[in-house]
Amino acid sequence: MRDPGSDVLVVGAGVAGGACAAMLAQAGLRVALIEERPIGVATDPTPEWVTPATLECLRTAEVDLSSVLGPPLSGVTFHSADLTQQIESLQADPPAYCVDYGALAAEVARQAAGLGAHVLTGCRATSVELSEDAVTVVTNKEGPLRGRFLVWATGAEASTNSNGAKAGCVVTVQRPLTAVSGDRSMHWVLGLPGERTLGCWWFDGSGLMMRLQGRGDKVGVCRELDELTERAASVRMIPCDVMGVRGKGVVRTVAAPLALEFDSHVGKNTLTIGEAGGFIASSSGDGIYPGVWSARLAVDTLLCAVGSRHTQDELQGFDTLWRSTMGEYLRPPDTDTPFLLPIIFSNRRMADRMAGALWRGENV
Repeated sequence: MRDPGSDVLVVGAGVAGGACAAMLAQAGLRVALIEERPIGVATDPTPEWVTPATLECLRTAEVDLSSVLGPPLSGVTFHSADLTQQIESLQADPPAYCVDYGALAAEVARQAAGLGAHVLTGCRATSVELSEDAVTVVTNKEGPLRGRFLVWATGAEASTNSNGAKAGCVVTVQRPLTAVSGDRSMHWVLGLPGERTLGCWWFDGSGLMMRLQGRGDKVGVCRELDELTERAASVRMIPCDVMGVRGKGVVRTVAAPLALEFDSHVGKNTLTIGEAGGFIASSSGDGIYPGVWSARLAVDTLLCAVGSRHTQDELQGFDTLWRSTMGEYLRPPDTDTPFLLPIIFSNRRMADRMAGALWRGENV
C-alpha cells in the first residue's frame, strides 16, 4: 500500500471534529482537519454552555479552554409550562460555563494545530472515494487528500440533508441588557407541548439568552419562543422591557435521526461523530459534550484499528462502544409523563435528580 498521506482525515472543524483531530494528533497520528468555512473569523454570537465533563475530556488531550470560558452557572431553576410553578436546584460546583460556540470551536482547532494536526480551511469536500486500504477526499482547493481512515464530523445539517429527515431547529435570541443580572441559574421550562420541545433562558453577564428547541420549522419555533419570552417578561422572571430590545437570533438545525436511531455509525474505513451522527443529549439538547465524547470513543477505536490487521472489524466496535457507554446519557428522561412533573415541583430531591439528568445524563 502506498503512503496514504495521513492516518486520519477529519471532515468538519466544529467542536467534535476539532476535538477528534486534537486527540488523534496528541496520540501521535498524522491528521488532516478539513473545514469548508474559515476558522476564527468573527461571526454572530452563538451562545452555548459547556460542562466540566467536556472540559475534562478535552484536558486529557492537552486542550485547555479556560481562555474562552464565560461566567459559570450556579445551577438550574425548573419552571412549569405556564410559569406558575418553579423550583431551584443549586450545585456545589459550577455545572456549566457560558461560552460562545464559534470561539470554542476556533480554540479547539487552534490547539489541534498546535498538537500537530494539519488544518485546512476554506476547503470543501466535493467527493469521497473509499477503497479497501485507504480513503480519498476530493476537495475544491487542495486536490485529492488521502488517508487510511475518515471521520465525518460535518454537523447536524449534513446529517439531516443526507437522511431526508427533519427533527426541527433550535432558535436562540441574545438581547443586550442595560443592567447586569446577578442571576446565574439556567432556567428550564418543563412540560411544553410537543415532542422534544425544550425551552430555557440564562444570563451570561452581558445579556439575556432565550432558547427554544422544537419540531417545527423556523417560523413556528420563533413564534413559540416569542410567546415564551412574553410570558416570562409578563411575570417579571426576565426584565419586563426586554421585548422592546432588538436581539440577535441564531438558528441551527437539530440532527435527525438521533444517534440511538442510527443503524450504524461505521462505514468502510469511516466513522461518523458529533451532531452528524445525532450525538445530542435528549434531556437538554446539548451537542457539545456528546460530540466530544463521541470523538473520544472514535479516537480509542481508531488507535486500535491502526495497529490491527483487521481494521474494519476494529471499526465495527465503535457502535458497541458508544452504545454501551453513552446510551443512557443520550436517552431522554421520562419527563413528559403527567405524574412526574408535579413531583419535581414539590420535591427538591426530585428536582436535584432532574438537574442530574440535565447536566450529566443521570437517570431521573
